[in-house]
Amino acid sequence: MTTIDTAQRTIAAQPPAGKYGPAGDGGAAGGDPAGRRLRARLAELRREYAEGEDRLRALLRQESVLRETMLRISGAAQVLQELLAEEPEQPEPPEESVLAVE
Repeated sequence: MTTIDTAQRTIAAQPPAGKYGPAGDGGAAGGDPAGRRLRARLAELRREYAEGEDRLRALLRQESVLRETMLRISGAAQVLQELLAEEPEQPEPPEESVLAVE
């Protein structure tokens, strides 16, 4: 199970709006100032949580793209290693020294 699946299950397990949610149908929060502050804080936390989920999804996509890129690089490096292994050893040509003639 991925982290996103876990997060979605957590959100789904939250109690429905009403007595405990923003609807406030006479629950513990009521309409008093403390209740309004609690509902505002709950809304803020839910927004932050949703932003976190969005960021996590973006990072997981980025991780996937990076893994694919690294796999392509690894494959290309392996091909080059195999080509070099098949190539017979050739001595390096000596460096020619060029004398300047005036």
